[in-house]
Amino acid sequence: MIRKITNIPRTVIISLALTTSSLHAGCPVHPNAHDSRAICQHTYGSLASDNTIARWHSTPYWPISDSEQTEGVLHLYDWLAGCGPKTPSVVPVTDPEVRITRAFVYPPEISTEAPHHGIDYARPDGDTFPVHSIAAGRVIYVGYHPVPGHVVIIEHYPKHAPPFRSIYHHLRGGRDRDIALAMRTKAFTKASGEYWQYDTAAQAWQQAGEIAQKLLESGEYNHEWVKHQFGTNEQVILVKEGDRICIGQQIGWAGDTGMHSTGNHLHLMVARIAECGKKGIVYTKDNPPPARWVFFDPYGLYGGHEDLNSYNNDDGNRGLGQHRSIFAPTTEEFIGLTTQEYETASSYYASFNYFPTVLSVDSKKRTVRSLHFSGIFQYQSDHPVVRTTRTEKEHMADIDEWAERGWQPDTVLVTPSSEDQSLLSTVYCSANQPREVHHQMTFPAFRHRFAELYTQGLVLSALSGYTHNNKVLLSGTWKLPEVFSSHYVEYNITREDLEAKNSYYRNRRVYLCHLFKYRDLDHKALYGAIWRQFPSNSETSYAIDLTEEECRTLISTRKAEGWITHQIT
Repeated sequence: MIRKITNIPRTVIISLALTTSSLHAGCPVHPNAHDSRAICQHTYGSLASDNTIARWHSTPYWPISDSEQTEGVLHLYDWLAGCGPKTPSVVPVTDPEVRITRAFVYPPEISTEAPHHGIDYARPDGDTFPVHSIAAGRVIYVGYHPVPGHVVIIEHYPKHAPPFRSIYHHLRGGRDRDIALAMRTKAFTKASGEYWQYDTAAQAWQQAGEIAQKLLESGEYNHEWVKHQFGTNEQVILVKEGDRICIGQQIGWAGDTGMHSTGNHLHLMVARIAECGKKGIVYTKDNPPPARWVFFDPYGLYGGHEDLNSYNNDDGNRGLGQHRSIFAPTTEEFIGLTTQEYETASSYYASFNYFPTVLSVDSKKRTVRSLHFSGIFQYQSDHPVVRTTRTEKEHMADIDEWAERGWQPDTVLVTPSSEDQSLLSTVYCSANQPREVHHQMTFPAFRHRFAELYTQGLVLSALSGYTHNNKVLLSGTWKLPEVFSSHYVEYNITREDLEAKNSYYRNRRVYLCHLFKYRDLDHKALYGAIWRQFPSNSETSYAIDLTEEECRTLISTRKAEGWITHQIT
């Protein structure tokens, strides 16, 4: 389901079908990864009409260097340890054909290896692909420089950690514009006072523009070559400075712009602030060390060109001088994870206080090994406890144990694992708010409980159905709402009934806020739902019986439109 609130983040509830993935091995730190010279190597500005660089981006960026050697990051290993995940982040590509083609260190020439300061992504066929923001944030720079091509810089703001930035090189800016810009490369090198040499790379970029322009003017238009090299006029940067963007939002297309490009690809760099200094200098409050934006490896491996398999098949293993990847093993809205995948994702998100506030556990084959987890990780400052796939005896022991620590069940999910046994998964919350959770309720028992708790001011917030011992049973959570409002519950209804009742309630400005699907003893699909009155500027929507891919596409599309996912089941 999706909830929409005008000018406020919005919401989704979804039901679907499931898959898995595999992991491989880590690598040691490359000997040159943390050993750059302490010189500023990246500044950004935009090409002006006189072919000089104007409108400079205010921040210079530095490579990793160790102050214990000469000059660089103070307490380097502590700083590296702090480069791990701080907020939900995803890889910048969704095209399944894209691979990492250059690691943090690679040979710029045959005889040398040096830090690359970033990660390159490309398709095997050299074609373009969409580029996405790795995390929510604000666009602080968009511009074209003849060396890195079109560049976008986004600043990201974790809830309880310093900001970091992601930098995207070689993006496309539209076919005709990029051809014109390429043909100004020689003039740019001349206007720079030959600070930038008109070398082989510069000549190649200049000549690409000239060849494409001649083909367009002559009518002998080689569609495939020009399209491969420069794309289309519709493939442009999709964001502007000042834009607030969400995680995974498309910002443009991978391209071959700039004289330091080597074919259509994305060069991604990530940086965060570090205190830097020189060996032998004592810094004090009156003489603090300078703060610099320093690049780090978003995968935390700091490997070289021989380690590409470790980047493309990351198993999470890390050693000294490395750190966890900032990239999530799954998005905040997770779908169909195996038990191992769910535990890996939970560990990642818990490292910055995100926990599964919405959880669904499915088992088609009624075995523990066939369990699949879906739900939503969200920021929770009180660190809620989650216990999954427990027997009834283990569940009751958990309740006693966590009650002594001031926790109580918030949601209980029941997953049949055999004809006479079920597994329980429970999200616990602080016991400072009145609520009741009940499971193994028959329909008459549920109706009795619903009426009883309603008179006490508790409203139903979650409900699920399952079969156990040849019975259809219900599990529900009642809470004391901040503002009491009318709510309506329906269960044991078909899909057609669900759609009819939702239409009826919507016409009375009562919106779906919770949805679940289950099967009766004849394996017939049935639904249950809760509707509630929302403020006048609210709206919800839902989608059911989606495949995994359909679900991911819907979430991505709706998120870009300003909706937020409320439930996946």
